[in-house]
Formats: sequence, C-alpha cells, structure tokens
Amino acid sequence: MRPALPETPVTFTVEHEQLVGIWHTANAPFEAAPAVICCHGFTGHKAESQRLFVLLARALAAHGIGVLRFDFRGSGDSAGAFRDMTVAREIADTQAALDYVRSRTDVDPGYMALLGFSLGGLVAAVTAAAHPDLRALALWNPVARPQRLWDRLSSEDRARVERSGGVVDMGGWAVGAAFVDELRTLDPLSQVATPGTTPVLVVTGEADASVPVTEGQAYVDAWRSAGREVTAHGVKGAQHTFNTLPHQREAIEVTAVWLSLCLGYRGE
Repeated sequence: MRPALPETPVTFTVEHEQLVGIWHTANAPFEAAPAVICCHGFTGHKAESQRLFVLLARALAAHGIGVLRFDFRGSGDSAGAFRDMTVAREIADTQAALDYVRSRTDVDPGYMALLGFSLGGLVAAVTAAAHPDLRALALWNPVARPQRLWDRLSSEDRARVERSGGVVDMGGWAVGAAFVDELRTLDPLSQVATPGTTPVLVVTGEADASVPVTEGQAYVDAWRSAGREVTAHGVKGAQHTFNTLPHQREAIEVTAVWLSLCLGYRGE
C-alpha cells in the first residue's frame, strides 16, 4: 500500500487575525507543484460536509496537485466571530490564502486554481476575476444571486437588523448586519462576466433545493456571453452537498480530472 501523503496544519494571517488550514502535499516528482485553494460554504469549514474537501484534496494530491483547504474567519478553527462574517471579508481571506500558497517553495505560482462551494463559489468567482493569471476556477453549486438569502429572512428579522444593526439567529448562527446588508447589493454575475483566459468548471447537483441548479447556470451563461471557456457538469439526482456516495465520487472525479488537465498532470 502506498503511504499516505503528508497533510499538515498551517496558519497565516489577514488583518492581524489567524486563519487555520490544512496543506495537502502533492505526489509530485519535482520541487514546485501546481496548487488548488478550496473555499468552503456558508456556515461550513475546511473539511466541508461529508468531508468532501478532504476527499477532493486527497484525490488532487494523488494527481500531483497541492491543496490548501482553510477556514474563513469566524468559521472552523480560524480567529474571529461569525457575526462579523461578510463576503468582502471572505474575499480578503481568500486573497491571503493565495498569497500564502504563492509563498510556498513547493508550489509553482504560475499553476494555481481556486475551487469554491456554495457561497464559497461566489467568493472564489469574484476573487478569480481579480486574478486573470489563475490557471483554472472550479465551482460546486455556487451562489449567484445572494439576494435570495435576504428574501428568505422574515420581515421581523429584516427590521431588527435595519433598526439596531444586530444579528439574525439563523439556526444557531449569529448572522451580522453587515452581511445581511451585503445581500441586497452583491451582484457577482456582473463582476465575473468579463473576457479572460481562465477556464471554468461549474458542477451542480440537479436536485439541489438549497442553491438551485439555475444559480450555477447563471454563471455559465454570464461567462459564455463574455466569450469564456466554461465546462458545465450536472450530477443527476444530487442534492446540495452531493450527499450520497455515488454523487460524491462523481463530483470529485469530474473535478479532479478537469483540474489535472488544466494544471498539467504531474503525478506518478
């Protein structure tokens, strides 16, 4: 049996706050490997549901690609409070993750990609728009119209946030006023619909009740209208977190193969 590849806890900082992640070392016969950074979803963490990010990272590492999966501030093991979470802060966290990975001596900074799940898909997409040098962008069930979250809030919750700048109790998560205010103004589709050479993969669960497949399709349409290269893959019957073993395997295999092609297969 081949020995397990190293998976090392790492930390880096943004605005003097510590972010915590796991670095998956690539099975690569050279010093500097390609790398992927994984952005988790709303109320998620660096492992994600059913350890999806762990499984994906191990598959990518076996293909010769290093992976950083990390917790945004206020989530998982990272510093900060969840009530301070905003998309803008998560974009800043992702930028810090990019800077950290680029500084590693075992990474080729010219071969890097982002992957985002759910709200992390929005974060990854907007971040990638500012980094045309990225070799690839992969999205799983990405949020395209964050205003939908605002629409789901009760009138009482909306009034409380608008009146006092307080928090909304969303299933035990203290969702802050700054994030709620963002929901009404964020327009990621207009930010990403620009010409560019970074190829994009959008994987959607066709039975996703949390983030409908139309959200992922909105990204596909926006990029294609801008002349971008986009690959769309629907996982039949899959829900938001690909929560059956066959659905997990399909999402991970499709993504790992596509990223390997974009970044250059370098594993043994």
